Amino acid sequence: MDGLSRKTHALCARIIDALAMLSGNFDPVVPGFNQASYAAAASAAGTSDLLVQRFVNANGHCGFTPQDLGTAFGDLVLWAQFGIKPTP
Repeated sequence: MDGLSRKTHALCARIIDALAMLSGNFDPVVPGFNQASYAAAASAAGTSDLLVQRFVNANGHCGFTPQDLGTAFGDLVLWAQFGIKPTP
């Protein structure tokens, strides 16, 4: 891990386009409080309308099934192209 990877940066969450975050419930690398922190930062920045966070039952980091990924991507495309915001 290089020096840049270890630095802590303040979240700004100045989102400019639809952002869907897919997270596993049992991710030891990126625990759930990170998503809560990002949601709070997006709210403070006034961009929470552009953020959808979805949790799936997945073990490990990036332990998503092909169905999890396909559903999330399809929902993101519908949102970006047609304005149909997905549910969390």
